[in-house]
Amino acid sequence: MNLHRIHRSIARREKDWAHLVWLLAPFSWVWAGWTRASRFMYESGLRRRVRPGPVVVSVGGIEMGGVGKTPVTMWIGERLAGMGIPTAVAAANLASRKSPPVAVLPSFAGSGLPLGDEALMMGARLHPGCRVFAGGNKAETALMAASEASPSVLVVDDGFQHFRLHRDVEVVVLNAEHPFGIGGIFPMGTLRESPSAISRADFLWLNRASDGTTERLARRIAAQKNWKAPFIASKVLPLPPREPDGAPGAPCPVVAFAGIGKPEYFRKTLEEAGFTVLEMRAYPDHWNYTGEDCDTLLGALKATGADRLVTTEKDAARLGRKGMGILNPLVQPITLSVDAAGELLLGRILDLVHERETP
Repeated sequence: MNLHRIHRSIARREKDWAHLVWLLAPFSWVWAGWTRASRFMYESGLRRRVRPGPVVVSVGGIEMGGVGKTPVTMWIGERLAGMGIPTAVAAANLASRKSPPVAVLPSFAGSGLPLGDEALMMGARLHPGCRVFAGGNKAETALMAASEASPSVLVVDDGFQHFRLHRDVEVVVLNAEHPFGIGGIFPMGTLRESPSAISRADFLWLNRASDGTTERLARRIAAQKNWKAPFIASKVLPLPPREPDGAPGAPCPVVAFAGIGKPEYFRKTLEEAGFTVLEMRAYPDHWNYTGEDCDTLLGALKATGADRLVTTEKDAARLGRKGMGILNPLVQPITLSVDAAGELLLGRILDLVHERETP
């Protein structure tokens, strides 16, 4: 069992893993205290923040992995670029934490360059008017994006805990099914910091608001920490599946595999898209697939009698041309269905752009 699964078992208090919770409690207190102190240092002005120049929209969260921050970032970037607003995205390069910032081009996917899956996916998917930059340091990446792309809006993917970077609009994404995570603050649970941190959000975005009861309960829970911020709700919708070369694909009996924060959601998305999932293989978030993993997946394909393997866009980007050539999986992309409150967010951003650009 890998560390990712152990942490998930601890957070969910599964069987014997629940006994470790009290041993981990002091580490959670240290983590929470360090995060609170770091935030205070920048918010109080004791440490200076970086101001890139354009309107900065931070999309972040308080929970680790699988909340949907990157799809929200893509939705905002796509909508703004589609309206003719010069836009850029600053993302982390998860493949190399110490790497200098670079501009991510669609042609980079599968090129062998050390770039993270999310950056590659955004570079390939986003509107041409929304350029993507990725690097090990989020503030330096934001400065490069502002300098090279001269955007009116800079969207920062996973920016809530990057205190050094100034932001004009703070969007906090919460999972509607468990807005305050599972099990408490890391390492006891899945939270990066205390739920009280969402009081700083300008907008609260409830992702995976699949039914009215779940959404209403999530709103009540979140409003206890921030009653001023407007709520935006979204649902994850499957797009038509595609072949590795981008050609249209079709649902069929499959072995699914994914290295994402919440792999159980991927199975649900596949079933909504019409797939019959004979087996689901879950890997840790941002997993780098090995030759042994490929052999295991091909063995599962043969053993189950499934027609194909299927995976996520993020995993396809991580596999690259070589891995995709070996496994030949279908790729299941997703999009967001966003309620009308999403227009409030876009309106706020456009107002700030107008104020910034008006002499």
